[in-house]
Amino acid sequence: MDGCGMVFLGILVVYGIGKAIESREKSQKEARAKAAVAAARAAEEEAKAAEERLLREHPEAWLARQRAGLERERLAAVKKYADEESGRQTAGLAAGILRAFFR
Repeated sequence: MDGCGMVFLGILVVYGIGKAIESREKSQKEARAKAAVAAARAAEEEAKAAEERLLREHPEAWLARQRAGLERERLAAVKKYADEESGRQTAGLAAGILRAFFR
């Protein structure tokens, strides 16, 4: 082989190695993503099984947990409403002050 053929072969090898590395990285990334999804599903199923086991073995504790969750949701809604109402009152106060200055 002459010098030109060796250069061409070298470029082909370097390009091929680069593509092979990219392909391997891509397949590893996909495998990690699939493993993460599978782990999340397994954790979700385990949590569901634990919830069912708690309901079966300790219905009073399960009911208390449900009530606590509902109370947390209610308090979040009340806080959100209070924040919105506070914003309206502040805007009304600012409008009243501006009205007083420009009369």
